[in-house]
This record gives sequence, structure tokens and C-alpha cells, in this order.
Amino acid sequence: MTVIVDTGSDLTWVQCQPCKSCYGQKEPIFNPSASPSYRTVSCNSSECQSLAFATGNTGIYGENPPTCNYVVSYGDGSYTRGDLTHDHINLGKTPVENFIFGCGQNNKGLFGGASGLLGLGRSSISLVSQTWAIFGGFFSYCLPSTESGASGSLVLGGSLSVYNTSNPFSYIRMIPNPKLSTFYFLNLTGVGVGGVTLRDSSIGKTTMLINSRTVITRLPPTLYKALKTEFQKQFSSFPTAPAFSILDTCFNLSAY
Repeated sequence: MTVIVDTGSDLTWVQCQPCKSCYGQKEPIFNPSASPSYRTVSCNSSECQSLAFATGNTGIYGENPPTCNYVVSYGDGSYTRGDLTHDHINLGKTPVENFIFGCGQNNKGLFGGASGLLGLGRSSISLVSQTWAIFGGFFSYCLPSTESGASGSLVLGGSLSVYNTSNPFSYIRMIPNPKLSTFYFLNLTGVGVGGVTLRDSSIGKTTMLINSRTVITRLPPTLYKALKTEFQKQFSSFPTAPAFSILDTCFNLSAY
């Protein structure tokens, strides 16, 4: 199955039959009845109780039989609803038994025709936590270009042999945030535009949330203003274009 890699959420889910309302996807929709190891999660289980912390919504008691239902809503208005389940899966050549995931039967959003979403957050039901005994909580990803046919990679595990390199890794300390403990944060230490380093009081005091599913970087207002001013200065020889939605600094480069 092809799924979207999301460091900003925890629950992994795929679209499932029978679909009440599903978006179009490129691959066949998962049919639970074809898997002998597929099971639903009960309402009184610890996995069902963990939904409140992982998704912001408590597990809902389903009927016939009484299974744990989930609801996950995303910032762009997308959502998925269905049964919390577990099944045996394979990540490449690595088997993972009793993996907890959502079997989505009511889903809506811009998921690019993917079968679902892979949650790499920090709660107990994320893929990172569920495979801790196998991969030790290590993962890295390489984003593909927008060119047709380009591919990226997701690597699970921290061994250098996995990355086919003997070069030492460089590490950056994650910043803890007790109020948003399922997310990954980094400290913003500097911003530069075309070799010009910006100056702003927020630099060094701002934590940035790393989210692989979000396409727009958001900055504190004063820092964004400084970035916008310097960008406009360096692009002053190019024709401007009308603003679009929240994107207020646009240029027309069709002639270049």
C-alpha cells in the first residue's frame, strides 16, 4: 500500500471496505475480510483509551460487535473515521505483528490518491512507538523532488549499515514541549536569504514544529516581515503577481 508519511500525526490508517464514503485511490481498497489475522480493537482496551492522547478524540463505542471507533480531523479540513483494528503487516522485509491502525470507512481530503496515512508521531500508537523493539525509535526520511517519477525514502532503524554509509551522523537536539508532547520540535537558530542573515528578536527563542505533511512554513509575524522585506529586495527586478490566499509575496516568472 502507498501511504502518506506524516510526522505530525500518530494514527496510521488506510481506507477499508466496506466504504461508506471514500475518496479515489490508485490501489485497491483494503478488504479486511481477506486477511485471516485482522481483528478489531475492543472499546475497553488500552489502545482504545490511548486515542484521546494521540488524536484529540476519545474512542467511540461501536456496535455489533462493540468495537473501538476512531475519528481524526486534520488542519486542512480532511478527516478519517472508522474502526481501530490490528493486523500483521510487513514493512519492507520486516514483519510486524498485531500492528494497531485505523480501518477508515468514511474519509475525505486531499490525500493524493494514497491508500492512507502513516503516523510517525510520538504517542504510543504511532508506528515509531509500536516498532520500538525492532527499530529502537530511529527513523529518517528523504523527500522526493516534484519531478515525474522521482522517489524519496523512509528508513527505519539507527544502524549505519542501514544507510550504506560509514560517515558519522550529525544530530540536532529536539526541544520538548509538554503541552504538545506528541510532536517534534527544533529550535530556530537563524534564517538567511541569498546569503543575507536576518536579524529578529524571535531567532533563538522560537521552536519550530516539524511536520512532513504540511507544505507551508509558518513563522512568527516579526520574523516573517523581515523575511518578506529581504526577499522583495532581492527580487525587485522581477514582476510581481497578485497575492493568493495567505501567500502575499508572489512573482510572475513565466517569462524566465
